[in-house]
Amino acid sequence: MVSKSNPTDAVRAAVGPLFAYSHFLYGFDKPKLIALFSEPVGTGYVDFLQTLGIDSIWWENGACAGQALPS
Repeated sequence: MVSKSNPTDAVRAAVGPLFAYSHFLYGFDKPKLIALFSEPVGTGYVDFLQTLGIDSIWWENGACAGQALPS
């Protein structure tokens, strides 16, 4: 959850568990990773997540928005 419009902690809190779950629960058959946020995290963090292979989705203006990596 993005708290007080500070996405840094939210992004940090999402990345670690995503990689841990992917490694320990799926092994070599890696799932698509998606980080969900309560509000936009900004283009810098969206780009950062994409470099890690993580899509990002957030809640904005009463609807889901986000950035998905090309399939």
